[in-house]
Amino acid sequence: MSQIRLVNYWLIAVITIVIMACSNEPELIDGYSVSETGLHYKMCALGEGEKHPKKGDWLLLNVKYKTENDSLFYHSTHQSWQGYFLEFKDDKTAKFLSYFTKMIEGDSMQFKVETSAFFKEIFGNEVPYFCKGDSIVKVELRLVSIMDAQEKELYAQSKILEMKDNHQNETEKVLNYAKTNFGDFDTIPEHIFFKSIKNTKDSIVMPGKLVSIRYTGYYLDNELFDKAGFAKPIDFTYGSQGQLLAGMQMAIRVMRKGEIAKFILPSQLAFGEQGSSDGTIPPFCPLVYEVEIIDVK
Repeated sequence: MSQIRLVNYWLIAVITIVIMACSNEPELIDGYSVSETGLHYKMCALGEGEKHPKKGDWLLLNVKYKTENDSLFYHSTHQSWQGYFLEFKDDKTAKFLSYFTKMIEGDSMQFKVETSAFFKEIFGNEVPYFCKGDSIVKVELRLVSIMDAQEKELYAQSKILEMKDNHQNETEKVLNYAKTNFGDFDTIPEHIFFKSIKNTKDSIVMPGKLVSIRYTGYYLDNELFDKAGFAKPIDFTYGSQGQLLAGMQMAIRVMRKGEIAKFILPSQLAFGEQGSSDGTIPPFCPLVYEVEIIDVK
C-alpha cells in the first residue's frame, strides 16, 4: 500500500512540474507569442551574433512598419539611406523596445505593437492620422548590427561613398529597368526613358496652360513611394517654377489631355545629389513615375 502511495506521489509531482513548465511558456495567438507586457512577437530567423544590446548602443535595423491593414508607411531600405539607427536606452518600462535586450545581431522578428506605445517609443510623438483607428502597428525587423557612436558615424560615411559609387552606374541601371519593365519605349530629351500607355489627340500640354494630373511614383525596385491626385487631381500652371520636379515637367510636355505614360527620371532631374528633404528619396536616386493627364485648359 505504501509503495502505491509513493508511486502516486511521484506521479503527482511529475505532473505538477510539467504543468508549471507549460504555464511558463509564452501564450500563442495567431502564431505570435505574447510577452508578460502584452507584446506579440514571432521569431523569423536566428542570428549568428553573440552580443545583446546594452544601454548607449546604436542598433542598425532593417525595418518595415505597417498599419493594421498592412499598408506600408515606412521602409528603412529606401527611407533611411545612411542606415536606420535606434539608440538603445534600456528602458524597462518600454513595451516594445525593452524586448531588444533578448535579441542578438542577425535576429529577424515580427511584432504587433500597441499603436500609441509604438509611436511614443519609436518616433516620440502622438499617433498620426493614418493610424488613428488602428489598435496595433505591424513591424518586420532585422537587427543588422550593434554599434557604438564612432562605428555608427563611420558607417554613415561609408554609405555616402557607396551612393556616389552607385551614381557612376546609374545610366546602366536605368536602361536595364526600362528594357525589363517597359518593353518598347522612347527616349525624350535629357535621357528620360518614356513609355506611352494611352494616347489621344486631345489638347497638348503647353506653357501657361492649367493642367490637372494624378500620378504614382516608384523606386527602381517597383516599390511605391508616392501617390497623389486620385481623390482630387493636382492642378498647376504648366511652366511655373517649383511646382513639379524638373524631369516631370519635361516628360509631361510631350503629353496630351487623357494620356497616360510611364517614364524614368535620372537622379539629376529628380532629387539630385541631396535627395528629398524628408529623407524619403536618397541621393542619386532615379525614379519611375506613371502620370495621367486629367485635363488641359
